[in-house]
Amino acid sequence: MGYWGKRQALAAFMSVWVVGCSSTHETAPTMSPTSTPALTLVALNASATSPPSPLEAPSATPAPPPTMIAYAIQPGDTLLGIARQFGVPVATLEAVNTGLNPLALPIGATLVIPAPLFDATGRPILPSATPSALQADPPLCLPTATGTILCLGQITNRLPQTVERVTFVVRLVGRDGNLLAEAQAGLEQVLIPPETSAPYRALLAADWQQVAGSGVTLRSADFQPPDSRYFPLRIESESVSLASGQYTVLARVRAPATGGARLVRAVLALYDGRGRVIGFRSLSLDAHLEAGESFTLRATSAVLVGEAVRHTLYVEGERIAH
Repeated sequence: MGYWGKRQALAAFMSVWVVGCSSTHETAPTMSPTSTPALTLVALNASATSPPSPLEAPSATPAPPPTMIAYAIQPGDTLLGIARQFGVPVATLEAVNTGLNPLALPIGATLVIPAPLFDATGRPILPSATPSALQADPPLCLPTATGTILCLGQITNRLPQTVERVTFVVRLVGRDGNLLAEAQAGLEQVLIPPETSAPYRALLAADWQQVAGSGVTLRSADFQPPDSRYFPLRIESESVSLASGQYTVLARVRAPATGGARLVRAVLALYDGRGRVIGFRSLSLDAHLEAGESFTLRATSAVLVGEAVRHTLYVEGERIAH
């Protein structure tokens, strides 16, 4: 069985929406999602003042419990707001109300609320949150000079294992509440090691004047197999310079002492004081390093909006067979 035949495919769905939007000139690669659900993919709502607890996506469609109520969808309702109002996970609402489009809730339609729970004061009892596996920040979107819209964000891996081939969908919503555009893409760095983040970007075709909000949906991810040929290289030192809106990092990268490597790609992400990705650059590399050798890398990205206060630089290599 080949390399990709050995992988474990994992997928689940959760969306998050924010007001505002964003821009780039390069498209992210499109990748087909994997099919076997196992890994919980959770998107955090960074725009909320008090973010809701992450909700687990169900592994199977649950049957409606015997106690339930009917709720008529009101103007301005969102699925997350209804879930928090009645103390029911969003995933449960979606599972019970099959065919529901969370992006355009039909006003006046009846929504089945399964077993809502309230405490003695009448407040909803929310389910206990399980630590999330992957977390996707909602995108910052900006118009580009070519008339398209660039959306930037990051995905964080909270698992103890490295994941690879993460795919996602970015959507734009119009002022009328309808879907304007969507783009499916994959991360440009193959791997996300444990407790690290990887920036994402997507380029969408839409009228910026009609955009009212943006969202991201994590679609799939694989665990890195033991025989993977890719790995992150160690960065020994970095220096930073900023001139005319260009943020430049000069880094020293070293191959492992026990084997050589072919440098494949470098990904530079810039962040503002709110932790938003405001600059992104992916570089294709083709340099060979013998065991223990080092390489000087120069990576530059434009600061698209605001002020860059920090950066992350990721360098990925491929093992050299001897």
